[in-house]
Amino acid sequence: MKQSTNKIAMEIIKAILYIALGIIAGAIINSTITTLIKVLCVLGIVLIAALIAAMFIIMGNKKENKGTGRISNVESSARISRNMPLPENLVRDSARLASSNQAQQAQIQSNPLDRRPMSATKKEQHERNKTGAKKIVLINEEGQTLMEWSLERKTSLIIGKSADGEEVDIDLSGSAVAQMISKQHAVLNYTEKGWYVDDIDSKNGTRVKKLTQNSIMDVKLVGAIEVEAGDIIYIASTMLQIQ
Repeated sequence: MKQSTNKIAMEIIKAILYIALGIIAGAIINSTITTLIKVLCVLGIVLIAALIAAMFIIMGNKKENKGTGRISNVESSARISRNMPLPENLVRDSARLASSNQAQQAQIQSNPLDRRPMSATKKEQHERNKTGAKKIVLINEEGQTLMEWSLERKTSLIIGKSADGEEVDIDLSGSAVAQMISKQHAVLNYTEKGWYVDDIDSKNGTRVKKLTQNSIMDVKLVGAIEVEAGDIIYIASTMLQIQ
């Protein structure tokens, strides 16, 4: 409504200006001045009328653009680009990249002390796959378990008797034949190839009976022997089984 009122007002003003110019032109023509001056004055009035018309046209266009909210070509192109749908493969790749970045960021922010070393993980996996050994147990002649010790997350265990303030990992001081066992009798070591038992210059020796063999091997004679699940280690006459 306001825009329509302004337009009418401009038309009225324009009409008044044209009438005033017409009156001035008529007065000049009817005057007693020379014809050349009359012609020049009329041409000036026509020029002024043209300028007034051009001014009103420009003002009208500005108001029209402002009222309709016209946008530039650059802004129009930007809006079209924002509303245009992305190709399906680009959307899928963007989602995959965002997910990967989030996972990497979470890993970076996590405490490195909470993550287990890769070497330890591979070692335990090798231990489970190759030997299946998870513990070593003290058994009697009937095969009953008397005591047991875990092998998980271990790399070396001393077998013997704890005495005089010296501790061992597998303490057989409570065995019925403890007097035949040296303080540091044997050692179990884990390598990349598996668990190995070796004698530590004991008095009554260390032997191994493999699950797949009937013979018993003397560690002092053949050196360190690989042991797997089911094998029995003889510490003097005490039996330790890998399980």
